[in-house]
Amino acid sequence: MNYVAKTIIGLSVGAMSMLYVGCGNNKGNIEDYQTTGSQFQPHSRNIDYEQKLFDADKVVIKEKIFSWGKDYRVFVDDIKVASVTGKNFKFFEGDEFILRTEDGKVIASEKEHYKLFKLDRTASCFDADGNLTGYIGEETWNDFFSLKYQFHVYDANQNKIGSSKKTLLSLLSKQELQDNQGNTDYTIHEKLGLKDIYEITVLDQNSSITLDKAIFLTCIVDAVTDAAESDSDDSSSDD
Repeated sequence: MNYVAKTIIGLSVGAMSMLYVGCGNNKGNIEDYQTTGSQFQPHSRNIDYEQKLFDADKVVIKEKIFSWGKDYRVFVDDIKVASVTGKNFKFFEGDEFILRTEDGKVIASEKEHYKLFKLDRTASCFDADGNLTGYIGEETWNDFFSLKYQFHVYDANQNKIGSSKKTLLSLLSKQELQDNQGNTDYTIHEKLGLKDIYEITVLDQNSSITLDKAIFLTCIVDAVTDAAESDSDDSSSDD
């Protein structure tokens, strides 16, 4: 979605949300509550957040409204189970994303490089112990209209195990994450909200593309898209 359009729609949605919260009787830190429409539900402290995340059929990723970098909250069944943090995030300039459960356990991380293999930009992915688990790489090209990009996923031995495919051309994007045989293991659908929201549908629980990589790819795509839209809007305002 166009950066300016998303900002205008987001501010409208945000104003309505803030009005509701202000009129309610909920007390405490708003981050300690889950939102389902107009309902607020406190965290359950007896949840195995990591298991709930990796057992999920649907995962919702919401960009945090106020942050210094690109930060995201991860929800399953309307419960916040994890977060993705990227302090002072500048895509593929050496920064990293870290995926943590709601109780603070590190699940995975990714570290960006400018170039690796023959791809334009690549991120190395690691497990909680810092062991290399694979890569996410960006391939770009120009057609007659604009710059296009596609992401590829590799295992730790640099074998390609999947690729992204954009399937819906509209204000709200939709992508598929497919294995090498063309089977769709995940769909990633952008939703309307105050900030960027994405719904990941898990179609193959046994996919060689693990869920943490699908989550990282979603956040990376969002960061790249926002940066490109911001640059485009800046260029338009200078004309």
